[in-house]
This record gives sequence, structure tokens and C-alpha cells, in this order.
Amino acid sequence: MAQIPNLSLPAHRSGIIREQAIDESLSPETSVEFAMNLDFDRIGAVTLRKGLTIVGDQIGSNTPILGIGNFRNNARTKFRALAKLGTDVYDFSGSSWTSVRSGLTASSKADFANFLDLTYMVNGNANQACQTYDGTTFGTTNVASLPAGDFVEQYRSRVWVGDSSTDKVFYTDVVATDQTLSGGTSFLQISPQDGESMTALVRHPRALLVFKNSHIYRVFSIF
Repeated sequence: MAQIPNLSLPAHRSGIIREQAIDESLSPETSVEFAMNLDFDRIGAVTLRKGLTIVGDQIGSNTPILGIGNFRNNARTKFRALAKLGTDVYDFSGSSWTSVRSGLTASSKADFANFLDLTYMVNGNANQACQTYDGTTFGTTNVASLPAGDFVEQYRSRVWVGDSSTDKVFYTDVVATDQTLSGGTSFLQISPQDGESMTALVRHPRALLVFKNSHIYRVFSIF
């Protein structure tokens, strides 16, 4: 009877390296391009991916989530998960989801940022202007003159709102000592009409990163 040869499989201690990252010929033999339901720990050992837990009940029926965020106060005594579905934003208090903002454009994606004991939210450049959530309700507290936009972030004591239709990034004045926010009509225009759309604003310790389809721009200062 023919014997089945022993097959030696390499230890995949190099984790996942996507084909788009480097050429296949340069990938280590101990790496993989795809892994399902698996993670890799710090020393490269293969481990089962942790499972998922449903947070509360299902919010809507066959309605896509178009934005998730959170609220946490500075005292770290109150936490809320936020999710935008359809025309509403819901918060999760620990037991159930409740609508806290309504009347939004259903097809727009929401974006959130925490600053000044509030969560700032935008819902698309052609829709509702920026509003803030205080852990209970949405309103216009401390929004200054910030316009509607696709992305919102806080960086260097200012709130920034990105508008993908004009490539403009609006910014407020530096927050006052009494925590009051002003301004919001001044803007920087990031490589306008270059055939690319703004896709994200991300705060970094040394710069505000403005992502477009094929480029990343760094905003160090407005001066």
C-alpha cells in the first residue's frame, strides 16, 4: 500500500500580508494573504478570532448603518454608543436603542467626533449643519458657525469639518478658556478639483490628515 507522505506546513508567524501591499514574490513564506476567523498574536501565533456580541436589540429592519460613533463625558461617568440608520440617529444606554435625532437625509453617511464634553456630528455636505450631542439630546450647543459637511474631527483645540464636494476643510477658532467655540466659516481648500474626493479626516499627534482617493495631505497649522 502506498504511504501518504507527511506534509510540512510552515508556521504562519508573519501574519497577513495583503497582495496589494507588496509583490507576491517578496512576501515571507510564513505569511498568508487571507485568513478567515483567525487572528495572529504579537509573536505571530495563529489564534481563533474572538466572537461578536449584539449590542442591544436590532435597531431597524434591513436598514444599513450609515455611521457609528460614541459619547463619553470628561468625567467618564456616562457612555453612549451612537448609530445612524435611515433618517434617525439612535443612542444605546446599556439596555436599548432610542432615537435621539430625526429628520436626516437617509442616504447620507454620518460622522462623529468628541470634543468639549460633546459629540459633534455631520451628515453630508448638502444636508443638515453640524449638531452636538450632550449624552441625552442633540442640539446646537457650541457648534459656532460650522457648516454641513461629510467629515468632522477635532485637532489642536479646533473643530474641523470636511466638505467632499468642494474639497474645503472648515475650522473654528481656538476654543476659549471658558470652553466656548467660535468661528467655523474659515477654510482650507485641499487640492481642489484634482479628480479625487475627500474620503476622511483623521487626527494625528503631529498633523490633521486629509484623505483623498489616491493621496493623503497633512495639515500642520492654519498659519
